[in-house]
Amino acid sequence: MLVVDVAKQKGKAILRLQAKSLNDLKTVYKVVNRGDEIIYSAVTAPSPHDASNQSKTLEKKVRLRIESCHYNPDAGLLKYKGRTVEDDYSGANQDIEIGIKHSFTVRYYCECFFLEGPGFCECAFTLIKPDYNSYVYNIVKGQCEESGHFQMGIVVLQEGVSHMCLINPFCTVVKDVVEHIIPKKTRNTDTVLYNEIVETFYRDMYDSMSKHFDFDVLKSVIICSPGFHAKCLFAKVLEYAKKGNNKSLINNNSKFLVAQCSTGYLQGMHEVLKSPVYGHHVKDTETFKLAFILREFQDHLINDDCKAWYGKKVVAKAAEFGYVDTLLISDKMLFSKNEQKNDRSLELLKDVESSGGKIHIFSSEHYLGDELNCLSGLACILKYPMPDMDEDIEESEVDTEEESENDADNTEDEMEYEYLV
Repeated sequence: MLVVDVAKQKGKAILRLQAKSLNDLKTVYKVVNRGDEIIYSAVTAPSPHDASNQSKTLEKKVRLRIESCHYNPDAGLLKYKGRTVEDDYSGANQDIEIGIKHSFTVRYYCECFFLEGPGFCECAFTLIKPDYNSYVYNIVKGQCEESGHFQMGIVVLQEGVSHMCLINPFCTVVKDVVEHIIPKKTRNTDTVLYNEIVETFYRDMYDSMSKHFDFDVLKSVIICSPGFHAKCLFAKVLEYAKKGNNKSLINNNSKFLVAQCSTGYLQGMHEVLKSPVYGHHVKDTETFKLAFILREFQDHLINDDCKAWYGKKVVAKAAEFGYVDTLLISDKMLFSKNEQKNDRSLELLKDVESSGGKIHIFSSEHYLGDELNCLSGLACILKYPMPDMDEDIEESEVDTEEESENDADNTEDEMEYEYLV
């Protein structure tokens, strides 16, 4: 993501943003909330009744306050709807009635280049955000820096099927699935056919890796499978690279790691990332660091040493007294469309920071974030054992609060859905 400019006016942060990839759309979706305002350029066709401007297009600046959002990560679609408001910053909404509905689709640079040619569509837009804080700043900054890009490529396979995945701290993306029907060797005459199909399977996986993996940028490439399939694929990949003079792959062959897992589907990838056996090879990636922290929390739970706790009430109580050493929080708690939940989460983070605790934010687009969301999206590791942390917290009080928050989130989702339909 490219941050063109950052300024402040009347207590509001004004950011000029430009999305450059599909992953940037996810960051924009997290940052922009209901009530924020955006300024963008709208290209409109001339009026059919105006004969003098038939060959001209009109470009107008529009400023609107966000009321609803539709995000489809699979299609790469991020669309906001709202109403126009008065503008005292950029001269927008000239000759546009105030209070009417408008929609704005966030596009990334590659899409505009492909659809309309370079320079025709203005990809950048201006975000005016009243509740701009350090955590919004950190997530935008993280997306702009190297941590926002893919750090690890993983090929997880078994006989006849393989998955090409790219991973960063924010999400896991399956770039390709290679499938072949591998026949069983029942007679000697089947051996030739079997070898041909297996060779084609390996060749297709190599072509997919060359297409989707930038070996110069990735910090690690893991090939994992049950049995010997990963070892055979790695040998074939090096063979094909030498024949095709693929210098990028040859020069970075030290980044490859061959690992064992129980299945050729995504669960096998999760097994490898959680395993301490392979930690030395991927220890420099943010994904492994988050996986290590989550595993440490789970180990404390298994050992029942009273240092690991989860749940909104318990964690808030621990942070209030300065007991939290490590806080694990889902981005759903920070970038929710529920403003009250956001405010409580920000107060919690300030309490943990003031007491010297460490904070780790888990993305819900990532499988690690999914696991944390199963534990209410909020957990902590204490500085020392506290066996009575939940002593004064009634179970009914916790359930009531969680149900009210869920009802608020569900109501908001229904309102957005009805508005978009």
